[in-house]
Amino acid sequence: MGKGGRTLSARTLSVAVEALSPLSPSPPHPNNTSNNKLAIDFRHISLLSTMRQRR
Repeated sequence: MGKGGRTLSARTLSVAVEALSPLSPSPPHPNNTSNNKLAIDFRHISLLSTMRQRR
């Protein structure tokens, strides 16, 4: 899987982030959009690594 399946993974990522949100609650503030994006990117990387390990 390369960058080709990025749109599909993005949709799956949003669902995964919603599922993980109770684990690390962070109230949405307008000033924290960039920080939230960094956190989501970090979660995406961790999710990809765990998915690769399971295979």
